[in-house]
Amino acid sequence: MSGSKPQYSVLERNRGVLAAVAGTAITRPGEITKRFVAAMKQ
Repeated sequence: MSGSKPQYSVLERNRGVLAAVAGTAITRPGEITKRFVAAMKQ
């Protein structure tokens, strides 16, 4: 595990997920549970 690139991509992906969740929470609070469960199942 000697590579900063994989970790960086993981951070970027997590940030994207957080942004999507935040946007969903603002627009449609009901969808957040579904998206959270789907993300956990991956």
